[in-house]
Amino acid sequence: MTRTSSTRMESTKKTKPNLTKVELKKLKSILPTLKQKPSSTPIEIVLETIRYIRQLEDQLIDRFHMDTSLSG
Repeated sequence: MTRTSSTRMESTKKTKPNLTKVELKKLKSILPTLKQKPSSTPIEIVLETIRYIRQLEDQLIDRFHMDTSLSG
């Protein structure tokens, strides 16, 4: 391993936790139930994200069923 690649790996290791925090913050900002909450754990953010995605999926399915029943 060259010195440059070793330094790059160390730099990546240091920034990865910061990137994770940034991404969690982005997720939290778009989740209606957590947007106003002052603090949330990473697991809360991930679980709420999953719940929100499922809710959106259900809304799409309902809309699809409504559209197909009206056109039939």
